[in-house]
Amino acid sequence: MKEKRLFISPACLFLVTILLLAGCAQQVTQPDPTPQTSTTVQPSSTGPGNHPAGSAAALVSRNAPAFTNDDCEGSYPAKQADDASYDTFWQACQTPGPDKPIWLAYDLSRVPAAQRAKLLLVWYNTPTGNYNHVLNGYEGYNNPKDYEIEINSGAGGSQPPAAHWESKASVQGNTYHSRQHLIDMGAANWLRIRVRGSDGTTENYGVSLNMDVYEASKAIADDWIFYGASIFMEAMNQDSRAGVPSFQQLIQQQRPDHYPVAEGGGIGGFTTTDALHYFDSWLQIFPGKYVALGYGSNDALSCFDPEKFYKNYETLVQKITNAGKVPLVQKILWGPNERIQQCAPPLNAQLDRLYREHPEVIAGPDTWTYFQQHPNYISDDGIHPNEEGSGALRKLWAETALKTVYKAS
Repeated sequence: MKEKRLFISPACLFLVTILLLAGCAQQVTQPDPTPQTSTTVQPSSTGPGNHPAGSAAALVSRNAPAFTNDDCEGSYPAKQADDASYDTFWQACQTPGPDKPIWLAYDLSRVPAAQRAKLLLVWYNTPTGNYNHVLNGYEGYNNPKDYEIEINSGAGGSQPPAAHWESKASVQGNTYHSRQHLIDMGAANWLRIRVRGSDGTTENYGVSLNMDVYEASKAIADDWIFYGASIFMEAMNQDSRAGVPSFQQLIQQQRPDHYPVAEGGGIGGFTTTDALHYFDSWLQIFPGKYVALGYGSNDALSCFDPEKFYKNYETLVQKITNAGKVPLVQKILWGPNERIQQCAPPLNAQLDRLYREHPEVIAGPDTWTYFQQHPNYISDDGIHPNEEGSGALRKLWAETALKTVYKAS
């Protein structure tokens, strides 16, 4: 019998976040519960002096034959995990456990052997919203907690093999809403995620995700993450905003030869100080090249010291470049909120200083000027973009990437 599950959309989380943030910034200092994993992510080999993206990221899993042992009695089929929409997803309604794992498997036997020898797997659980929900006191929704990534050399073209699966990555205690894994496939035909524990809440202890698989050698150099607070959480996750598709889809619309990997790293309430507490552990599990930063609104709400704000941002940038990655930084958004009006301009002046003193930083969108010119895109709290504004911010980032990273050589 199907177990009923309650779906909580990120929009609902957004409304709660507004109430929490309307007064002042929330300081979060608890340890980052970084999940245990058996794989080590190596830094990108492309340094910050080489901004252009590598050759087109080869997405090899789109519409590959997909199978599962639980799809909520057909309500959330496996094929929704690798189709072209991030507004739909595969979901399992039963609760996984060590003795009753839930799995999603892809038959990649039709992918040329050279393109599937080494793969990058990325899964997204958009309903959870926050990049790591425990850091600001929210909950997970059907999020993989304990899981393995496995391969199998059995023949493709029919049902998944029943035995002889080989584990290539193992994660325990995960609370991130998305993860990336580099997988050595060899000559294997099958790839699956096998979940043994769910990071969820009442009536949401199943598994729900989209899962993309890329040719690793090309994907790493065309791989993004967007760290920020609730504004990034709403704008830079994968599901559409007011009809605006995901960042990777916006890029592909203009550059059909590119389909980048793109994780949303927004956590509601976070400041630059909060980010510094966890940044090293975040970079350790991100194998890609481009790291976008969108902090500042919560710093402005507390009228944070501009010089300390600069030092925080400078340290974040140095951590990114030391990891061999490329930093991108946007301005604080304009909003009619009194504290934003009073305290954001001095902080934005420090970001202008950051651009001058650290030319390795790619300047992100001037979101102060843009939203000042489009006040109808700001919600009633005077701080956050509404849904149309989140879509507009996503477009601004795609436009920035197209001008700086994907520009014609």
